[in-house]
Amino acid sequence: MALLAAEHLTFAYPKAGAPALDDVSFAVEPGDFTMVCGVSGCGKTTLLRHLKTAMEPAGQRSGEVTFEGRPLACVPLREQAAAIGYVGQDIDAQLVCSTVDRELAFGLESLGVGPAAMRSRVAEMASYLGLGPLYRRPVQELSGGQKQLVNLAAVMVMRPKVLVLDEPCAHLDPLAARAFIDAVVRLNRERGAAVVMVDHRLQEAFGYARRVLVMEEGRIIFDGTPEQATRAMLGAGSAFAPALPPSARIAAALGCKGSLPLDVRAGQLWLRGRCSQHPPARRAVEGAGDEAAAGGPDGVGARPAIGAAPASGVEAPGAPSDGLAGGPFACEVRDGFFRYSRDGADVLRGVRLAVPRGGIHGLVGSNGAGKSTLMKVLAGTLRPYRGRVLHGGKPAGRRRPSATLLPQEPLDLFAADAVGACLEAAVRQHGPWAAARMEHLTAKLGVAPLLAAHPRDLSAGELQRAALALVLLGKPRLLLLDEATRNLDPPGKQALAELLHELAAEGTTVLVSTHDLDFCAEHARTVALLFDGAVAAQAPTRAFFSGLGFYTTAAALVSRPMLADAITVGEVVGLCRA
Repeated sequence: MALLAAEHLTFAYPKAGAPALDDVSFAVEPGDFTMVCGVSGCGKTTLLRHLKTAMEPAGQRSGEVTFEGRPLACVPLREQAAAIGYVGQDIDAQLVCSTVDRELAFGLESLGVGPAAMRSRVAEMASYLGLGPLYRRPVQELSGGQKQLVNLAAVMVMRPKVLVLDEPCAHLDPLAARAFIDAVVRLNRERGAAVVMVDHRLQEAFGYARRVLVMEEGRIIFDGTPEQATRAMLGAGSAFAPALPPSARIAAALGCKGSLPLDVRAGQLWLRGRCSQHPPARRAVEGAGDEAAAGGPDGVGARPAIGAAPASGVEAPGAPSDGLAGGPFACEVRDGFFRYSRDGADVLRGVRLAVPRGGIHGLVGSNGAGKSTLMKVLAGTLRPYRGRVLHGGKPAGRRRPSATLLPQEPLDLFAADAVGACLEAAVRQHGPWAAARMEHLTAKLGVAPLLAAHPRDLSAGELQRAALALVLLGKPRLLLLDEATRNLDPPGKQALAELLHELAAEGTTVLVSTHDLDFCAEHARTVALLFDGAVAAQAPTRAFFSGLGFYTTAAALVSRPMLADAITVGEVVGLCRA
């Protein structure tokens, strides 16, 4: 008997022109690890929300979802709370208590578990997931990765039979995402919890899945193993293919006839064997750091110029700007210090950051490193209590800020009940010329079909694209994007990249704070690493990723040491074909 099953499930949101789910049928067996893939808006989140009654969206539905053979609607909510765990992408929205120990106990208290059993189960789960050092900590003092592990523990302490995960790593840095996925895999393999997971970042979890469902326009178009799904998506030229693990994309592009490697270790072994039989004609990207780009037919394409750079090494923490040609700089922070309260700890500690004028630049770092705070300081919405902020070599204006910031929570930008009304209000503010720009932006970002929708009814990816169109109406000279890629699927990222390159060609300087290292490697001229409130490294992109051993791209890890400075899938494939 299936643990969870959907049978001919069809669902449409109110006033929607097309169903979000169209005759969907699948089953989850005990101990399964199922990944659900597809571009934004294909119905993934809507499907997952139907797997728990408390999460079901409002709308018109036909078909049925069953749990252990019973209609889910007939399963008491108390039983569902214990048996079906749900962890979403909004980390803070899932936290209800002030400290970690109370958060872990909250679900058991709600189920009426006795004090003795509660203490033992909480202690067991905290120890299992390594949360002992955080046990008495206030949850608001934790990093994003730590909070998400607490969310997972708070669900798993109730011993659910199935764990439903809706993009749980969307807000996490690469290392925190790796730790979270490792915990999920342990719970699946050692505790037998079934997992149903949606994520746009497949590198961490894809190889662990036993089954992959690929969705398109509300339907399941493929159901098979991860390798079968990989070959099917690559063979069909799927728009989602660029999200597949780089190791598999490299092997497939180089004609792998056997099993595709789905993780970095397997990719390294496969590429080492391939290079021993077919040595690359050269080991380094020609003109590394200039215009070099070894794009190929794997869907990655050529990487834009990243500025002259040696093939290794990153700037020392004390002088990030010295290795960036001395300017001119679009914006700078000189010895910046910031704290949110007089008695609080410094969030920024002597930051020295210089962003060269023109092009796209990346800012990376772990959750809690201070990236969002730094972006707000650069935008002028926060003022450092020590240090200077410069725009174009001059003190940043306080009354008329010259930078435009797309914040991490884009919903805050929408003040009307429809996306179109918000955009039209911005057009009136900027002048008649903005009307033509609005038409271009909505078409480029795929926002045109969303104009009549309420901002709260949009998916996370749709909301991100709509917010980007809104802030770009003003033609900013300095554009600051805080986690702009986190909810975007591959087509969304590609559209964003093309638009940012258009802006850069017009003279706009773009600084993108992101956890997406591949996006930086493909499109940024320079990258800075923020750690513990200060810039730990800053360099042109190839030098940055070639010089680091852990905070680098999967393509770089797969190709070392066979290739010297390749940092993207296209470059690895191009060098191996040369």
